[in-house]
Amino acid sequence: MCSRTVVSVQSGQADNVVVTWALRGRSPVETAGKRNNDRIACAALMALMAILCAVTWQKWGTVVIDCGRELYVPAALSQGKRLYFDIWYPYGPLIPYWHALLFRTFGIHMWLLEATGIAITGVTTWSIYSLSRMFLPVSLAFAAGLVCLIQAFEVSGTYGAEFNYVLPYSYPAAYAVMMFVVMTWLLAKDTVDQRPWTMLAAGSIAGMMAITKIEFGLSAYLLVGAAILVRTLRSPSLRAFVKSSASCVPGLLLAAGVYGWYIQAGSARLLFGDNISVLPDSYFMKAMGAHWAHMVGSTASPSTILLCGLSGLLGAPLTAALVRFASVSWLKSALVAAAALALSVVHLVLLYATRFQRGSAPELLLNVAPFFYFNRGMVLTSGILLVWIWLKWRRRDLVDDQVSLMVMLVAGIVLGSRTMFQIRAAGYSIFYDPIIFVGYLVAVRELSAIFHVPKSPMLWTCTSALLCCGLMALTARSYDGTRSRSFLVSSPRGRIYEGPWTGQAFTETLDFLNQAKTRSESFAVWPEEAAFYYFTGTTAPSRWWCLLPGILPPGEVTSRFLEELNRQQVKYVVLSNRSALEYEMPTFGIDYNQQVYEWLERNFRVVRTFGDYQRVNPLHWAVQIWERKQSQFTGSTAEPPL
Repeated sequence: MCSRTVVSVQSGQADNVVVTWALRGRSPVETAGKRNNDRIACAALMALMAILCAVTWQKWGTVVIDCGRELYVPAALSQGKRLYFDIWYPYGPLIPYWHALLFRTFGIHMWLLEATGIAITGVTTWSIYSLSRMFLPVSLAFAAGLVCLIQAFEVSGTYGAEFNYVLPYSYPAAYAVMMFVVMTWLLAKDTVDQRPWTMLAAGSIAGMMAITKIEFGLSAYLLVGAAILVRTLRSPSLRAFVKSSASCVPGLLLAAGVYGWYIQAGSARLLFGDNISVLPDSYFMKAMGAHWAHMVGSTASPSTILLCGLSGLLGAPLTAALVRFASVSWLKSALVAAAALALSVVHLVLLYATRFQRGSAPELLLNVAPFFYFNRGMVLTSGILLVWIWLKWRRRDLVDDQVSLMVMLVAGIVLGSRTMFQIRAAGYSIFYDPIIFVGYLVAVRELSAIFHVPKSPMLWTCTSALLCCGLMALTARSYDGTRSRSFLVSSPRGRIYEGPWTGQAFTETLDFLNQAKTRSESFAVWPEEAAFYYFTGTTAPSRWWCLLPGILPPGEVTSRFLEELNRQQVKYVVLSNRSALEYEMPTFGIDYNQQVYEWLERNFRVVRTFGDYQRVNPLHWAVQIWERKQSQFTGSTAEPPL
């Protein structure tokens, strides 16, 4: 923990510098040394970021899943399309319009968005390190920063690295986690050194998060409310409470004004039903809401809750106990270090054994390493620590750093609860776990003090080194793509590496569509590969460019959608074998969108196939090109190029 605030009152005049250092509880020499250590740690993190960026260069994201949406939507907006009205989009309007502004200013190219993603990574990592240093030594704060970096540059996933910060499945998620971490750092500092502008800044950031990604905005306002409560309880004053609350009004007005304008221009159903599906009676919520909530970590399964609860209750105490055991002697320290490294090696062996052989390793064995290095019950751990500190506060006044810790723990809990039972070192939860991981490290540190672990910098440096090794073992598979993604997809709008099968099929399809574009022949891409629209410089023939499960309501809405395609004289349909296993509805036309597929079969015929196309249980991503039958199409009937 940070040193406590100490107030020194001396008779006569005291040197201002000495009083300043006394107030901070440190000597000038001690603080200068800590600053040097911080500079070294930050420089090491930035150097590591540069290395990871170079190793994974242009291998972030993927052209055949959500990342294509994040390219296509701002490009279409920069060319005059309207968000929500002309283009379906499931998040707030701030980021796509910001990216559209970048495209209009500098030209449409992937490097602009990748540069913003790298900047997001740098700011988030620095902010997490700075936040961690309020409660942790340099070595553990470095480990917290390392988590941000290794998660930000992941290049492997189901189809590619859709979960990263540079070219993610959702830029709003990447921006929102950056803003949330910065806001948490500001509010945690505010408990030590209150500034009149802090609440205004925090409220404004919360407002921007609300028009970026709604769940982040809700979490942000819960955190701001908690910070105002802490301020009021520490210094009871109605005037101060009203002033702090009023500072949040501009951010609320911003969010209310933006969403209010869209509702006035369209309708609440258009905005929060057809696009941002939060209305309980929206098609997505009725069809996929329960499944989606369970998948991202909100579940009522007693077994899952029990396992996560036990993991959270036992993880931090056992880790702290091992640190205590290692502090007894060099021999015991060596035993703990050897066991920790062996655990990392065993985890890697299990992961790669399942890759090269059929079958899978027992789930219990695969959960041993995460239990110590990235505990899935971290939200519960932070909750228990928060209650403990709150009870201490009720008994007596706490020092500033512990009040700051309460704010940080609340931040981790309100954000981490989104993926409470699915917290992992890779995947969807990387946008919700950076702060909760800091809280877990603080819990280990606090328990170590209870276990009378010596305050040895070397001991914690070694602990951090072992922790970093474990974290890299947990995320090793997320970097497999640095070797396997060897096929370069290139166009005037950007370059990205894909796997050989995907890259070859995508490039051949892209060439076909570019030729169709030169002949002014319209096409649609199903179910979601919007990257084709982006790379060809075209727009989808309907606002319903994405036909994944739960998006296009069947019946009347689907009929109007198909009529619109007829009016637009769509000649080609690019149908991929994208398997929507995450929705438990894998096959287009069989498990979902049967009405659309029936229309396709009646009016179109297959003329080309690119890649190893298998409609059911595909081994590789591939596409079929469907051409409208001559009897069903009044436009050009020229045969496709051979």
